[in-house]
Amino acid sequence: MPFAHTYFMNQISEAQFAQLLSNALFDKQNFYMENVHDMEATLLRAGALVAQAGLKSRVVDRPSNPFPSLHHSAISSIPIIGLVWTAAMAMMAVMSVGRPTADVTFVRTADHSLSVVFSRKMRAGKTAESAGGG
Repeated sequence: MPFAHTYFMNQISEAQFAQLLSNALFDKQNFYMENVHDMEATLLRAGALVAQAGLKSRVVDRPSNPFPSLHHSAISSIPIIGLVWTAAMAMMAVMSVGRPTADVTFVRTADHSLSVVFSRKMRAGKTAESAGGG
């Protein structure tokens, strides 16, 4: 999942953020946000903008370093955990067949970092102009 652009939330205004998200909705261009100090408010605002465009969004917590304090004795259990994880993911994939997916996924990668990822097949929502983008 390539990210062509990285933006710094503490360097843009609310209006610029709305414009950025609206343009990204129109272009389906994934991007990355750093320095997001108020994550909950940012996610609420972004979710509202996506909904306003007639699309669905979801939030996923996926820390980029999920095991910062993994003890060396636990390393031997990683192959077993991997097998269990793979089986669980396969079951979840089978259960989600036919279920509507999100058009936009907001991925929290750290306390102050956020990835915005667009689905390959987005629903027919409003265009960026009619969603308030310009």
